[in-house]
Amino acid sequence: MLDVARQRAATVSWFQGSAESLPFADGSFDLLYSVDVIHHVRDREALFREGFRVLAGGGGLVTVTDSEPIIRQRILSHYFPESIEPELQRYPKQGEIPRLLSSSGFGHICEEIVEAAYNLSDPAPFERKAFSCLHLIPDDAFRRGLVRLKQDLQAGPIPCVSRYVIHGGRKPATA
Repeated sequence: MLDVARQRAATVSWFQGSAESLPFADGSFDLLYSVDVIHHVRDREALFREGFRVLAGGGGLVTVTDSEPIIRQRILSHYFPESIEPELQRYPKQGEIPRLLSSSGFGHICEEIVEAAYNLSDPAPFERKAFSCLHLIPDDAFRRGLVRLKQDLQAGPIPCVSRYVIHGGRKPATA
């Protein structure tokens, strides 16, 4: 992934590390931003402590993720219902992220749900298992879901809505 990123954006500095132990000095950043990452982090408390540490005073941390209602309503769950339970096990529970932000020292904590309509017309990302939850279900469940998805796509694009919950907090300027 880093090699691809370096090819696409050569002027950006790319680093490999662990969210629980960031390889940067205290106060190095004004903003930490992640999308679809937190469910892969084992020690979320460490993630937020590290985020607080590497942020400059007044800096912000934003993480974009799914909630239980979003997981249950998304198109992935419609075609691959076997993915729901494993997803609910690895995603943060309701209230967990605001609690972790607060306990790590963040203030101005906010939560917002955003959504965007789109038409699904290409099964390729599903075929490639581009969505990590597709690696968590049995092969026969994956095949069944993919067959249903392709059958529905034969009738034309599938109207969908992408939803995310955005959580944010700000490090106090004097911290």
